[in-house]
Amino acid sequence: SCICTRDDIMIYLINKGLPPSDSFKIMESVRKGKGLKPDWETLMRENSVPEWYIDSCKKIKYMFPKAHACAYVTMAFRIAYYKVHISAYVRIRSSIT
Repeated sequence: SCICTRDDIMIYLINKGLPPSDSFKIMESVRKGKGLKPDWETLMRENSVPEWYIDSCKKIKYMFPKAHACAYVTMAFRIAYYKVHISAYVRIRSSIT
């Protein structure tokens, strides 16, 4: 288990039992690289959030939203498809003429 996107933080904390408003505030602070407030750490420990998760949240400097990560992956697939299928066609056509 790992923290991949900022959405993961909020969803994980809500699933652990933290109130959605606190989960959102924690996620926003962590994604901006501001870390955790002491009362948030206490709240996380009270809801059985593992220490490695709390330590990871303190170390994060910036996080992508899941939508941006998906958009970049989609664009990578499009570029790969173009390079394999379209650019090969263009090279074949240019070598014929």
